[in-house]
Amino acid sequence: MMRIRIFDKPMGGMRMRKANVILSAALLGIATLAIGARAHAEGGLTLEERVERLERQKEMPAAPANCCPSGLQDRLDALEAAIKKPPFGLTIGGMLVTSYQYDMNDPKGHNNVVGLRAFDRDHNTFNLDLFQLQVSRAPGENGVGFVTKINFGKTAERMASDWDGNGTVGNVAEEQNDIELEEAYITYNFPGLPDLQLKAGKFVTLLGAEVVESPLNANISRSLAYTFAIPITHTGVLMSYAFTPEFKLILGGVNGWDNVIDSNDGKSFF
Repeated sequence: MMRIRIFDKPMGGMRMRKANVILSAALLGIATLAIGARAHAEGGLTLEERVERLERQKEMPAAPANCCPSGLQDRLDALEAAIKKPPFGLTIGGMLVTSYQYDMNDPKGHNNVVGLRAFDRDHNTFNLDLFQLQVSRAPGENGVGFVTKINFGKTAERMASDWDGNGTVGNVAEEQNDIELEEAYITYNFPGLPDLQLKAGKFVTLLGAEVVESPLNANISRSLAYTFAIPITHTGVLMSYAFTPEFKLILGGVNGWDNVIDSNDGKSFF
């Protein structure tokens, strides 16, 4: 603690200059301490040392020997991007969809089932339509990527596939629950031809303008064409080439409509 004594008596010139020097030195010391406090952080490390330590933890390349303090911001930006980057290049996402529906026709005589609806057919009730978990990886330097989507809820039950190949849905445990693997496929982009891609596994159909996830459609309900005229998923292989971002040629073969195991000897082709 510094004490400053104020004299109400006149002081000589020499004593006044001496007091000014002492006061200036004290203020300089306080400023030095303040600068030092800003430059150092936990454990007495400077900002430069903290950045270097974090870079080592993220296994990032060391800064150039002639790096000046003005380059700290660029290094901090690169470090922040590396920390935010998901491990192994994975992207994890999903969605939750709930709904309430009331049919003005009041279909009590039909077990409260709304007619001509495949997904939104429950009358006067709240529903957990869909909880979806997605894990994917964009093609890396080796050209390999993958996508998986697993669904839970009423939508999963009502989009069930034929998992045993007998041509019907609902006769085995995998087809009688509220869990369904919507997509599970791998992709491969050929070296030197990044626009040429091979896709194999289970994936949603290429047909139609509507999709399984109702928030991604123009309407919360789906058209009769989606319900009765097109498949939901396929299991097979596709080859595609993107001539432009807007135009892509796709060829491939699949088992058929909504069947993981084929129920006959025929194959369907795109």
